[in-house]
Amino acid sequence: MYSFGVVRYYAVRGSVEGIKWLVIFTKEGVVETAFPPDAMEEYLAKRGFVLVGIVREMVG
Repeated sequence: MYSFGVVRYYAVRGSVEGIKWLVIFTKEGVVETAFPPDAMEEYLAKRGFVLVGIVREMVG
């Protein structure tokens, strides 16, 4: 999760055919963007993402 102004965005990351992807969406579930960052960990740190849990924990 990360905040941009007063809006909170959420993200899921995963791999497709060996390429790491990041999907960013609103709390309403609207996908804002999906892309394969050049350096996933650096991108997440630079934007100030905060881990709130893993998908298995959130939906299980």
